[in-house]
Amino acid sequence: MRHGFFGRGSQGPGYPGLKAPRFSVPNFLSLKSLPRSAARFCLRAERFLRNDLGLRLRGTRLLAAFSGGPDSLALTACLRIISPRIGFELVSAHLDHGLRPQSRDEAAAASALATELGIPCLVGRTSVPIWCRSRKMGVEEGARDLRYRFLSGVLRRSGAQWIATGHSLNDLAEDVIMRLIRGTGWPGLGGMPALDPERKLVRPMLFVSRAEIRMFLDDLGLTAIEDPSNDDPGFLRNRIRDRILPAFLEENPNFLEAVVRLSSSSRDDESFFRILAESRIRWRAESALVEDGCRILPRSVRLRTLKLALERFGGPRFQNLIRLDELWTGQKTGAVVQFPGPAYGRIKREGVEFGPGRGPGSHHSPVS
Repeated sequence: MRHGFFGRGSQGPGYPGLKAPRFSVPNFLSLKSLPRSAARFCLRAERFLRNDLGLRLRGTRLLAAFSGGPDSLALTACLRIISPRIGFELVSAHLDHGLRPQSRDEAAAASALATELGIPCLVGRTSVPIWCRSRKMGVEEGARDLRYRFLSGVLRRSGAQWIATGHSLNDLAEDVIMRLIRGTGWPGLGGMPALDPERKLVRPMLFVSRAEIRMFLDDLGLTAIEDPSNDDPGFLRNRIRDRILPAFLEENPNFLEAVVRLSSSSRDDESFFRILAESRIRWRAESALVEDGCRILPRSVRLRTLKLALERFGGPRFQNLIRLDELWTGQKTGAVVQFPGPAYGRIKREGVEFGPGRGPGSHHSPVS
């Protein structure tokens, strides 16, 4: 099922479908005119982009994911303020998910708010309920899937290099808790990364708390668009935000700071394991081979290497990976384990081969 996001739009210079704002940028968007606390907020984001993430943004274009809510409004205003200092151009995009009757009005309000900030905004429209029914997905998952599809499309159309999202430290903490609930292993338990080169995502405020974001908006006198779905306890993330995260903070008031340390450690370990794993994989046109020398390495290294090789062809399933590793260390040459995708892992004398489809050989099911 194809999903079209873009209706007819006006042509803007270098950015199809966007109208450039016609009135001047508000005075508060000058760094020198900001209250001291707001200026510190912006400079902190600038240092994070330049120093911590090492991004070279001069002469580039950034696409801000703009819902009009508090986090995306703070992100977009902050990026607008620091863009002349760093030397990048800022554009924005808003997706009307079609979840509520008033969503068109909210999209129009978000577009007007972006224009007030002096930033062009492309508005796309879709129907999350229709998408979810056709794909048998939950609303949260379907909305997220469509949103990133939309943003990726705008990224290509606009010529932007990165998609900037307004995820905050509270979002990171909620993500860590959600992954813990779902049984995510290490280092994935550390939550979403601040920089995701594969999806061209950057999260400049990932280590900034929601309270700091609210203070920044108050300093600027900006009023965000509140999304009523954020109060719906039917969504897991809302239950984590409203019930579970407050319980963690009650037990440990410094829990958000602990999440920062956890995230940093996970990124370090992920980088180390990826370098180690990639050195053991021989990539081919239609397959990948994990070299047999990896078989004598610690189990944690073996499993991560197998997982990395498999991800090119299908979705890793933990019990299947465990079974494949058992067969490999048991030197069961010719054994095959199937994975979602479909994809297969086959034990050979020279290592473990991964490829698409159903592999030839003796098939084994994971032990439950």
